[in-house]
Amino acid sequence: MGPRIAAGVVATVTTTSWLLPAALSGGVVGGVFFFVFLFVFVPFVVIFVAQRLGEPRRRRGKNGPLWPAVLLGAFGLVCLLPGAVFAAEGLMHLTGLAQPVELRITDVNHGRHGRKGSVDNVDGDYVLGGTTHHLDGSMWLSWAPLPEVGDSVPVTISRLWPTVMIEDDSAAWVITGGGAFGLVAGGVLMAFALREKKQAAEPV
Repeated sequence: MGPRIAAGVVATVTTTSWLLPAALSGGVVGGVFFFVFLFVFVPFVVIFVAQRLGEPRRRRGKNGPLWPAVLLGAFGLVCLLPGAVFAAEGLMHLTGLAQPVELRITDVNHGRHGRKGSVDNVDGDYVLGGTTHHLDGSMWLSWAPLPEVGDSVPVTISRLWPTVMIEDDSAAWVITGGGAFGLVAGGVLMAFALREKKQAAEPV
């Protein structure tokens, strides 16, 4: 089992070293790589680890491997953690706890006709704490029209990582709703993971 685990670790680290940067590169190509990373590579790694964990259980006569519970739990965390962050960021904007700044627009990309993917996004500079920061390719989620280059737009900047720009209340509700969906989906997946774990622990 040792050589197989070692080979799996090397393959995982090597693939992550190029696939994760590609997934985070943005644009259409980055979106495709992100889909491959999240829905193909991550499940493959989780299944590999779960199968290794399941072998001792099969030798002890337990009812099947543990990998279904591990897989469901992993995807549950993938939904829960970002969901909690985005829900908190949206709520902080709506309750006045986010950081208000003036964003000076330096570039505007109109969806599929833009240079940075198929979603409306903007670039801009803002000053926070006496330091100038730059936003690159921040999605425009507001129902308001896209600004023009050179405009100064009042926005808020999230206090959590990763930094998110929130244009107005409509964008904050979109972010909060997406976060709430992630929390619900993650909770459902975790519930199924606990059920699978209980079934796997039952003797044959």
